This record gives sequence, structure tokens and C-alpha cells, in this order.
Amino acid sequence: MQFEFVDSKRTLVRFRVEREEDLWILYTTIKPGDRVRMRTTREVKQGAKGHSRSYRIPMTLTIRVSALEFQPFTNRLRIRGVIVDGPEEYGLLGSHHTFSVSIGSELYVYKEGGWSKTLLKRLERAIRASGRVVIVAIDYDEYAVGVFSSHGLKLVIEEELGLHGKGEPSREKNLEEKLLEIAGKIEEIVSRENPVAIIIGGPGFLKDSLIAILKERGSRKERVVKELASMGGSVGVKEIVRRKTPARLIRGAELERASEILDEILYVLSKNPSLVAIGLEENTRAALSRAFKKLLVLDELLASYDEESRRKVELVIESAEEVKAEVVIVPANSPVGERLKGVDGVASLLRFPLDKLDARA
Repeated sequence: MQFEFVDSKRTLVRFRVEREEDLWILYTTIKPGDRVRMRTTREVKQGAKGHSRSYRIPMTLTIRVSALEFQPFTNRLRIRGVIVDGPEEYGLLGSHHTFSVSIGSELYVYKEGGWSKTLLKRLERAIRASGRVVIVAIDYDEYAVGVFSSHGLKLVIEEELGLHGKGEPSREKNLEEKLLEIAGKIEEIVSRENPVAIIIGGPGFLKDSLIAILKERGSRKERVVKELASMGGSVGVKEIVRRKTPARLIRGAELERASEILDEILYVLSKNPSLVAIGLEENTRAALSRAFKKLLVLDELLASYDEESRRKVELVIESAEEVKAEVVIVPANSPVGERLKGVDGVASLLRFPLDKLDARA
């Protein structure tokens, strides 16, 4: 996602949505009360009374946000609010409107109090901190290796296999040597990029042979995923990206980490409850003491209708980030999100016990 300030007071930011993950980042960034401006369409009536007709007309509107709705895998974020600026001739001020934000959308977000340094750092970290997936697409003619992340796809190797002719007795040995050479190059890339998974794709059984070699070498801690592709090389790598398998693996790894932290929090809660804060009120008190070690927050709390609750959530997150605690924003409609709802949407592991948290009801 691209974003930049467009005013000298640093209150108005222009965003351009480039991938599905950007929609979730916006969902956790935009708050009720913010103003959002974008190009949209609106149904208006034109013509004399009794003979008017409705037309859907493209226009630019600004709304004061009242609610946000994001459903993963729909590629769409809905932002609802009241129109505060738009074409005067249609008399739309004060009417309700919903923006539908998708990949390719450009929008402007205005925060009256400005964008805090903490929020900007969190936004920058969310955009760049996505995991990585190494993608290999191979057939008998060529292969390519790419690294996929939230920034997009970077091709790092594109080579022909250069195998001996089909009728030559040395072809099988030549193929084995080539696969061993490719496996070594993949391992070098993996050690450098530290991916959450490796995808091996291609049209035939060659990908299975490469996967078997990687596993035989015994150095693969990362998850290895087999994927069908119509051909090898860069075209095959891009085909795998278009199927969104890499993006799903990255998101899955992030949710797995959140689940691990929640398991740890619940375990410590059963053994030493003074080192855990559960719910918004306890975590607000923990924030004042800067006691956080690890923190989980349900994403829907960042878009709460209750302004006081939103401020407390922001305080908790800012306090955790200031002491460099591990902070994970958890999607509400994920398995770990459902579990987090059971502990009021906010849970943390503390660096030291707080007496005020010992006397739980």
C-alpha cells in the first residue's frame, strides 16, 4: 500500500490500496469520527417533481465515518458515514453514504487531531512486516525462484535447465545433478529470506522430485507446499501468486503466532495470574505501568463505536509499543480471534506482576 501526507499540517493522508492485506490495515487504522474522501457513485434524482428519474452518477464525496465493515476474502472494505462535503447541486449534505474500498482504490483520510507518531509507526510496520514465501516454478525447460511479501514479488533466479537430449543415456544423471544444484540455491535463498513457507510448483512430476530432494537433505524447517502450475519459469511463479496461495500462507503464519501467544497467556494465567492482564480495564492499568511483554488485541476494538473504549485501546497499544513489547492485532473472524473474544478481546503477558491485577473478581 502507498500512503503520503498531502497537507502541511500532516492531518490528511492519501492511500492507494494495492493488495487484499491493505484493506485490513485500513480497517484497523480508520476510526469513527475520521473523515474519508474518495471517488464513488451516488444515486440522485433529476427532473421535475412527478417526472424525475434516478441516475447513478460518479462524484467525489467526503463522509464523517460512523462504522467500518471488513470481511476477509471478499476483497472489499465498507466505510459508512454521513456526507459532509460533495457537489452542492444534489443536496447530499447530511445524508448517509457507504464507500466500497477495493484493490486499486484511492482514498484520503483526515484525522482532526493529526496522525500520532505511534499510529504512523504501526501503519508503516503493518505494511512492511508481512512474512515472506519462497516460490519455485519448474518444468523440464526452465525454472524460476521468487520471493513474495507484502511489497509484491521479487524474482531472484530465472534459468534454463539445459538438460541433455531425451535420447541420451546421461540425461537422468544430468537431471539429478540439476535438481541438486537448484535445491542448493533454494537453501541459500531460504537462509537469507527466512520465509514462512516454500512453494514448489510446476506442471508435471518434476516438482515432486525437487520436494523429495529438499526433504532428504534434512535442512527444511519451513513448510513445503506443492502447487500445480501450467509451466515453469517466471510465468509459473506469477501464476502461483495470482492464485493467492502465498498470501494465504503468510496470513496463516501470522495467525499461528497469535494462537501461540494466546496459549502462553492462558497457561501463565493458570500458574501465575499476576503476570497476565485480561480485558480492557486490566490492560489499561497495565499500560500505565508500562508492564507489557506480549499483547493481543482484537481488530474490531480499534473500530469500536465507543470513543472512550477506542482511546483506551490506543493507550494500551501505544504503551506496549513504547516498551517494544510484541503486539499482534488479531482478526475477529479467525479461530484465534474467536478465542480472544472469550477473554474480552484484549490479553497480555506482563514483564512484572501488578498488585492491582491480583484481586480479580
